[in-house]
Amino acid sequence: MIKAAPISWTRRSALGLTLGGMSTLTLRPALADWPDVIDERWMLHDPTSALVVDHEDWTQFLRRYLQLDDNGVALVRYDEVSDADRGQLRDYIARLSALDFAGLSRSEQLAAWINLYNAATVEVILQDYPVESIRDITEGLLSFGPWGRDVVTVDGQDLSLDDIEHGILRPIWQDPRIHFVVNCASIGCPNLGHSAYEGRDIDERMDRATHVYINNRRGADLDLQGRLIVSSLFDWYDDDFGRNEDEIIDYIRGYAVEPLTGLMAGATEIEDYRYDWALNDASGMAWPDARHKGSESYTPEAQAEAQQALEETSSDDDTAGSRRGSDTIDPDDFLDMN
Repeated sequence: MIKAAPISWTRRSALGLTLGGMSTLTLRPALADWPDVIDERWMLHDPTSALVVDHEDWTQFLRRYLQLDDNGVALVRYDEVSDADRGQLRDYIARLSALDFAGLSRSEQLAAWINLYNAATVEVILQDYPVESIRDITEGLLSFGPWGRDVVTVDGQDLSLDDIEHGILRPIWQDPRIHFVVNCASIGCPNLGHSAYEGRDIDERMDRATHVYINNRRGADLDLQGRLIVSSLFDWYDDDFGRNEDEIIDYIRGYAVEPLTGLMAGATEIEDYRYDWALNDASGMAWPDARHKGSESYTPEAQAEAQQALEETSSDDDTAGSRRGSDTIDPDDFLDMN
């Protein structure tokens, strides 16, 4: 059975309780440590399997309700989701939950677990919408968001979002890029993909998602003094990215393209971490005044150039996206890149 790791009251917990209440709470979305025991059923797979999971319903949902804003942030039009599409989303989650995961190849398993996590997260938001942040969805006074809530039942086992990410995805695959393809419904989180992940190209899609996030200011940035500021993901899950700060910086550099590459040339340490918990809501309800300050690209032009440079080096035959004017990123770039 999956065991939950104990909360660590260290820097990695990023816990900011105050005597006045929980207004400054910055708890990470889930525990950074892996469970002591992985349920053996999730380790089973069939390397010879040619079965392909159908994720078309999730792709159609994303195509219909996902949009890219001027800052390169993928937002969901939660307020526009129809009853029919909500029902289709629930049916899709139910179908994934009923899969015989042990009969799938590793790549098909990985794509299915990622899609299940993301689709279930969207359903959690829809259940409580409108909310300003996913952290507002709690199970009680000491609950910090919905990550511990059971959301699906797979092979007779009730699973929470925490279970899927930290009891299955991270410990089994041990790939830090997983952090850039699971979405916690927040501005600071890596984008939802423009379509469902599929086993046939899951490795390439994970690489692209990592590139896109790191080269947006949500992932890595330098302040006016030239100090490196990175996403709190690199703090909460630091062990996933390296044994020390130098290795974490090297990991970021490994995915950086210009202008970030040049900006990071002299960076030797991480000065601070940040994360925007506002809901990734296209209606703007969660950030009516500030428009999620600090999450934009270095400049829209530079971000478009960074995405185009990455696209030109990719192994597929996609055509490099063009800019739409000089103040935004063409949504087609997002569709190609993520």
